Amino acid sequence: MKRIYLSTTDNGKENDDKAPCQCSLEILKQFDSKFSEMNAKFSEITGEIKELKEIIQTQNETIMAALSTQKVVTESLVRQEKNNVAIKSVFPINTFEELKALNDAIIEENRQIYTNAMKLSLKGKLPKTLTTILSLQLILAINIDGTHGKKRLKDYEKVFDALMDAIRPLCEDPDKELRNALAVIKKRHFHNVCVEKKK
Repeated sequence: MKRIYLSTTDNGKENDDKAPCQCSLEILKQFDSKFSEMNAKFSEITGEIKELKEIIQTQNETIMAALSTQKVVTESLVRQEKNNVAIKSVFPINTFEELKALNDAIIEENRQIYTNAMKLSLKGKLPKTLTTILSLQLILAINIDGTHGKKRLKDYEKVFDALMDAIRPLCEDPDKELRNALAVIKKRHFHNVCVEKKK
C-alpha cells in the first residue's frame, strides 16, 4: 500500500516566510513617501498662508496710512477753505485803516493764503479785476511810489509783496503791470466823471 505525502512547497520550493514582511515594508515605504509628499505640500501651503498674511498686513498698514493722510489733508482743506472764506471778506480794501490792518495781519505763516485769495480775485485783465482787491476810492488816493501827493502803496510792504506774488503769474513784470492797471483805472474813472458832467 502506497502512502501519499502532501507537499508544502510550490514547484518543489519551500514557501518564503519573509514574503509577508516584504509586503509590509513596501506598504510602509509607500506610506512614508505619501506622508513626506503631504508634509511638503502642507509646508508649502503654510508658507503661502504666512505670505498672504504678511501681504494683507502690509496692505492694511498702507490703507490705514492712506486714510490717516487723507484725514489730515481733508482737515487741512477744510481749515484752508474756512480761512479763504474769512480772507475773501477782507477784500476789497476800502480805507487806509483797513490797508494798515491787513498789512499788520499778514505774517510769514499766512502770507500764501492771502496771496492765493488775491489770485482768485485777479483772474482776467488786471485793470478790470484790481478793484476786487483795492477799492476805487483807495486806488484814486494811492500810487506805487507815493508821488504827486498820493499815498505810497509800497509803505504797506506785506500787502504790496502779496499783491506782487498774486499778479506775477499773469505777466512778466508785475510792477509794470500794476502801475499800468492803476493808471488805466484812474483814467477810466476820470473819463466817466467827465461824461457824467457833460450830461
